[in-house]
Amino acid sequence: GSILRPRVVFVGALTQWVDHQLVVDVARLLPKVSFVFIGPADQPFPQVLNQRNQHYLGPRPYEAVPAYLRHADAAIIPFMKSPIVESAHPLKLLTYLAAGLPTVCTAWQELEAMRLPVRTGTTAEEFAREIERALTERRDPSLAESVRPYDWARIIDRLEAIIDTLREK
Repeated sequence: GSILRPRVVFVGALTQWVDHQLVVDVARLLPKVSFVFIGPADQPFPQVLNQRNQHYLGPRPYEAVPAYLRHADAAIIPFMKSPIVESAHPLKLLTYLAAGLPTVCTAWQELEAMRLPVRTGTTAEEFAREIERALTERRDPSLAESVRPYDWARIIDRLEAIIDTLREK
């Protein structure tokens, strides 16, 4: 059957850096919200995704991701605190924002340094409250503008400018 709205999506590998306890607790706190997980899963996933409002769809082709994002109301990145996460570049966040999705994340160093328009929560209660707030927002095309500096063409232009500067020395 169809997954009820509102829908909150996570796209990516469900691995050791995803906080499975946070995912379980937040789903319990928000029983009327459907949580949709797309991607490959390590233990303890997908076994912990066993609540009525949790939907594990498994891996999907990369080309199909935009369609799933179009049918979502918000997105989440529930990462654990760890050295690997602290230095992680949030490519999935750029994807969510480019799709105009309000996004809730656990905070980490690289995310904070980027100053992108996201909501953050640490505890399950904070994370759930921020999801509720995100769900009151409309899909916002201006969120896509916030990730424009991370467009590959712009990054390549900046790198070429740096290389040209180095050649001149």
